Order: sequence, then C-alpha cells, then structure tokens
Amino acid sequence: MQRSKQPTKKACDHCRLKKTRCNSSETWPRSCSQCTGKWECTHFEAVSKQKYSASYVQKLEEKIARYESILSNDNNPQSNAHENENDEDLENDILEEGSTNQQRQLSEFGRIQFMDSMNDVLNKVRAYNQSSNSSLLNKRRLEYWFVHENEEDSYMEPYTDQDFGNDSLMYHFVDIYFQKVNSTFPLLNRLLFLEQLPVRKLERKFASVLILVCALGALYCNDKSVSLPNMEPQDFLAGSSYLQIYKMKAPNYTLSATNVLDVQALILLQMYIQRSSHLQSSMNLNSSALSISLDIGLDQFSKFQDPVQRETSKRAFFCIYLMDRSLSAAFGRRTMLKDKDFRFELPQPLVQEDGFGEQATVLYFSHMIKLYQILGEINHLFGKPKKSNEKVNISKAVAGMSSKLNQWLDEVPEQLKYNTNTQDDLIFQLMSNLRIAFYNIQISMYRKFVPHPRSTKFSKFKIQSLMICTNAARSMLSLFNTMELEKLIVQNFIDFFMNFGPFNALVILILSVCESRRTDAVEQSDIQYIELGINILRRREIKDIVAGKTLDVILHLLDICHLKVKVSKQRRLSDDHRSHRAPQEISAIVMDDLHNIQNQSLNDSEEDDILNNVFNAIQTNPMNFEDGVSSMHLTQLSNDDNAEWNQYLASVFQQNITEGMDFH
Repeated sequence: MQRSKQPTKKACDHCRLKKTRCNSSETWPRSCSQCTGKWECTHFEAVSKQKYSASYVQKLEEKIARYESILSNDNNPQSNAHENENDEDLENDILEEGSTNQQRQLSEFGRIQFMDSMNDVLNKVRAYNQSSNSSLLNKRRLEYWFVHENEEDSYMEPYTDQDFGNDSLMYHFVDIYFQKVNSTFPLLNRLLFLEQLPVRKLERKFASVLILVCALGALYCNDKSVSLPNMEPQDFLAGSSYLQIYKMKAPNYTLSATNVLDVQALILLQMYIQRSSHLQSSMNLNSSALSISLDIGLDQFSKFQDPVQRETSKRAFFCIYLMDRSLSAAFGRRTMLKDKDFRFELPQPLVQEDGFGEQATVLYFSHMIKLYQILGEINHLFGKPKKSNEKVNISKAVAGMSSKLNQWLDEVPEQLKYNTNTQDDLIFQLMSNLRIAFYNIQISMYRKFVPHPRSTKFSKFKIQSLMICTNAARSMLSLFNTMELEKLIVQNFIDFFMNFGPFNALVILILSVCESRRTDAVEQSDIQYIELGINILRRREIKDIVAGKTLDVILHLLDICHLKVKVSKQRRLSDDHRSHRAPQEISAIVMDDLHNIQNQSLNDSEEDDILNNVFNAIQTNPMNFEDGVSSMHLTQLSNDDNAEWNQYLASVFQQNITEGMDFH
C-alpha cells in the first residue's frame, strides 16, 4: 500500500482511531512513534476528508457503472431497439388505460400511484371477461357485505325535526352561516346544500353537517327577536344547544364507513370549538379530519371528474390545510400536512358561482392558502429543534421569509387590494383579512427576536425586530378599528391564529412601551393603540369567548406594568363596544402620573421584573384556555392568585428555540 501524501497537522489513522497522542507531523516521512515497528503509518482518512466524502465517491462509482452499462447496450443495437420498443409499448399502454380510467394525470407520482393501485389490477382482470361492477352485486353473499345493526350507529337516537327547530328558524341560521362563515371558508356549496336539505335532512351524516351549520349560524345571529332553542345564557354560547345534539347523535367516525360529509362535519365542529372554552380540542379534530380525508382520497383531486365533486374535495382538504397551519402557529406544534405530500391545486369558482361575492370568496380563499403556505415554512424554519452543532444565519433566514411575505402582498388580486372606500361589507372584510393575516404573521416571525429586558448587549437586528413588530401591531389594530369600530361590521369567521391577532398586537405594544419607558421616551401613540385594542376586544368578547379571555390577560399585564389607559379595566362583559371611535377621536391618555410612577413605585429591579414578565409572555408556550374561569363573578386577585397569573402568562406563546443561531 502506498503512503499518503504530506498530511496536515493531524494524527495518523491509527492514532486517531485509538485516540492517542501522535507525532507524525514531526517524524514524517517516517512512521510516528506509536506506529514504528508495528504497522504502516497512514493518513488516508484525513486526506479523504479534505477532498471528497465517501458517499460522493460511492455515487460517482455507481454513475460510472451505469454509463458503462449504457455503452455496452449500445454495442448491441438489436437488444437496445427491442428494449426501446418495450418501453414505448408500456408508455402507450399506461396512457391508453389512464385515458379510459377517469383520465388520470400521469406525472411521475401519478404513474407510480396508478401502477401500484390494486383496484387497477382488478379492473384489468375484469376487462378480460367484459364484466362490470354490477355483476359483482349479484354474486355477493349479503351476510358478508352489509353492516350488522349492532356494529353500526343503531344504538344512537336518530335525528328528528325537533332537533333543528321550525323550518323558518333553521333556514334563517343556514342563511347566516353562508353569510358569515362560508364566505371566508367556502367549505359547502350553497346551491347543492339547499337542494339536498329537504331530502336528506334526517340522514345521520347530512344531519350532522346541518346541525353544526345551525350552531354556527346561531353564534353569528344578532337578531334578539329570534328565539333560540334552549336559550343560552350568554351571546358567546349561542348555538351550544345544537352542539349538544350533535354530540349525542353524530356518527362514530372511528368505526363507521366515512365520506366527505364526515370531513365537512369535523371541519364545522372545530370552527365552532374555536369560539368556545375547548378550543385546544381543535387540534385533535383537525387531525381526525385529515386522517379521514386521506383515507377516502380527498387529496387526490384528479380522480374526481365531476367539477362539483372535485371542488368539494379541494375545498374540504384546503380547509384542513389552513387549520393545520393556523393551529400549528398558535399552539407551537408541528404541521401535520407537508406541501410535498400532495398536488397543490388551488380551488376555483364553479360555473354556478357566478356572483361577484362568491367568486371573490374563492379568490380570497386561494390567496389565503398561499399566505399560510409561507406561514408553514416560517414555522418549520424557526420552530424546529436545533442540533447542538447547527448554526443558522438567522438574519438571512428572516430576510428571505420577509421577502416572500412582501411578494405575496404585492400579488394580491386587484379586486382584493385594501381600499377603505369599498362599500360592500363582504369585500371590505376580505380585503382587511388579507392585510390582518399578513401583519399577524409578521409579528409571529419577528417576535421571537425582540430584545430581552436584561440584555446588556446591543443588537441592531433585535431592535429592528421590535420596531417591525410594533409597526405591524399598529397597522393591524388600525384595520380592526376601521372594520369593527368605525364601520361597525361584525367580522366573519376567521381562523384561530388570526383571531388571536389583537392579543398578539397588544402584547407587543405593551412590551414596546415598557422598553421605551426605561429611557424615558414613551410613545404616547402606543398607549393610544393599546386603548384602541382594548376597545376592539371589548366589542369582540360579546360573541367571542377567546376575546374575553385574552382581554383578561391584557388587563393583568397593564396592572403589573403600571400602564395607565383611559378604558375600563373591570373584568366583566361590557357595552363599551357600542362607543366606536376613530383613531383621531381617541381621547388623550392620562399620562400625568406616569413619570411619578416610574420614580416612586418602581426601582430598577422591579422594572426589570415587569419587563421580564411581558417578555416571557411573548416568548414561551401557547396559552392554555382549558383552565378557564368557571364563574362570571370575578373577585379581586390575591397574592397567590397573582402567582398563578404569572404562571398562566408563562404559557401564552410558543417556545422560542434559537439556540445555535447566529444573530450577526
């Protein structure tokens, strides 16, 4: 064996393996003291590491072997021509069979899927005898093919007309659902649903969808003259009586055969759950909906020839996709759906959906999918655990994601670009929602890198991150203000992550005020925006329990930070939502005591503790609403309660994992 060339100042192969001291760099070209008289002193491993990896050499050898095989085949033209002919025949057979079998798309993935399908093999066998599926029906033994009563949902009570109330009430709630929920999450086809309703009303699967449609319609119903079944005590509990009926009579999805109606029911259920005390259950519901959708092939859009069925499957699947991205961002979980696992074919308006509002809804939904695709990339990039030796140029990664967000904003369709002069309430909401989602994702990305209160090292990147978060928070609250307080629009359904937007914005603004207060440079406009955000939550909490709970957290933060704002800080349901004010009309904030508070009530260590509380609130695990308040009569918090609150705040946001990241 030949000796390797002059090595670098490293141990020889034997000493490196035994982890002993080596002096080969001094004794070269003679053997080192450890190898002398025993074995050859080599440095092949060190040399190979400097040049090419073993895997690269192996791949290169395999490639050369393939090239040699091709060259040897070229020397045998008869054999090569025969193989080419066979390849062409196979390709033609696949194309011919694919065109007669639902015209499947033959991408590389599609070919493999087509060839591996056992159903296609059975179709080929059946084609030899010209038999059809109908002939099989006559040959089946019934006891093996039909579900026995004890195995199905026969133990459950069937749906009745009384479950839905009188027809006028039911259709009223259905109409509200399509106005307030389906207009932003176009899960159901309105014409098809209304056409099937009289005929299929009491079918268990269809009725489960209908009862949840009524629950969501009741939640968004503002007409006090409409008598709800078993009238709920609070507006944000509207529709809960329908939910109780669903829980008693819904099919068992784990044991019964499933179809697209089951997926739609689970999506509707989590929409309602996201406005209730059990919103964290939405993760489980979405995973169940995803499992069923994959089981019945909703992700294989190309197999549906009927355009209505194709769009139904796409919209149900992308509702799951949006919820997956939304819940992952809100709760700090990993996404279940990967973009590479399915064909990304966006929903399109149907021929029947010829109204401007319906077309705008589908266009909005498709553009929101593109935005949440970027959100998924952000969650994966900054949320995945980092290896101890892994270094990431975080500023470059953030810049790349920010560029994608800005490009998405530039590509918003002209009819959905933000315009305050838009008269149509639905179109204005769609415009606003796109911008709100954009700013919410900006905050979600940059909040991980805001300065720590006790940090003594100056970081331009962290200061810029706080500034970007603050500007995004102001912009988001301005959009909510125009929509909710100026135009008095009751916002249509939005996903949980976007629904958390006002809270995200307020926490950032509180942190910004605390940070600027250390230098006696408090931005009064930030205090005004905090006041504005509280008024927004006051209005939203009437119909949204999440808004009420997040408002409690904000009021607590204001207390511990000693920030004086001119709004009621009573923890109660409020009528403040009736007094809508434009930004220029917001009353001057009471700031006269602020300087005294800083000088008298706070010393440096106390102020650091306050900043740490707020910083921890935006950096740690997601908020847990399962331990919600059981009574509406809240009393003054004791010191022990304050300790519990601080623990509660420590679970507000997802864990920020930045170890091993390079901020320079």
